[in-house]
Amino acid sequence: MITAIIITLISLYAAVCLGMFVLQEKLVFPKHLVTYERLNRVFSREEFEKYEIETEPGIVLRGISSRSPKKNAPLIFALSGNRYDVIRFVRFMRDIYGPDYHVVGVNYRGYGLPSYRSDSGPTQDGILKDVLVSYDKIVEEFEPSEVYAVGFSLGSSVGSYLMRERDVKGLVAITPFDSIRRVAQSKHPYLPIPFILKHPFPTREFITDNPKPVSIVAAGADEVMPAKHLERLKKFIPNLRYDVTVPGMTHSGLLEHPDFPDHMRKALTALVDKRKTDNVVNLATEAK
Repeated sequence: MITAIIITLISLYAAVCLGMFVLQEKLVFPKHLVTYERLNRVFSREEFEKYEIETEPGIVLRGISSRSPKKNAPLIFALSGNRYDVIRFVRFMRDIYGPDYHVVGVNYRGYGLPSYRSDSGPTQDGILKDVLVSYDKIVEEFEPSEVYAVGFSLGSSVGSYLMRERDVKGLVAITPFDSIRRVAQSKHPYLPIPFILKHPFPTREFITDNPKPVSIVAAGADEVMPAKHLERLKKFIPNLRYDVTVPGMTHSGLLEHPDFPDHMRKALTALVDKRKTDNVVNLATEAK
């Protein structure tokens, strides 16, 4: 009897592990939950145009760009979250930073409206490869004076990797985390996540010992990325220029907060300002 119970429990545990392994793409890349912008509405604005990059034969990433009228203007490479439309994200960044910057972003593999996406599904290796190829082609075409990465959620991890591998001057990280693996393990402590997860996105590994400046804009009530994962990440950022946690805001709700644009402008200014600043702000602390 006891043997049968043990075998049943082991079988159930193995089934749960197998289910997590099989379903992880939908959990890490929930593109079916993304609400996409209506393209005709976005492209009716003269400052936006369609933008495409072929990162390898048959893989075309589609997105949007907004060109500054200034020659050799600095450029913002917008890297969206895994549940957020890059078209909307680029539009949002353009509205925040204005025409003094080029703003460019493309969807991750498999993301976008059916008529505006690549056929390949997203993976960590594919996304990290794509971001390097995209950066190289964008810099060649736009010839910016400087490039800054702005990453939301998953995009903050991708941006950390890009900043390590290319001449990105700094990163604005919105709701960042130490790694997807650590977040998943904390939510499912009973599962062998390191052996299951194929897409760990180790932000801490990407950013450790990188002297380039980083700004953080975080949500005080983030239900997706618990605060402990942000705090762990901060310990490995040697040049943190700006750190704001907005009290009471959820992971996605942060972008709708009325003060968010102002925080984003201050976060970028802290990167652009070459002088080292020790005035790191944390609104969650101030609110207590």
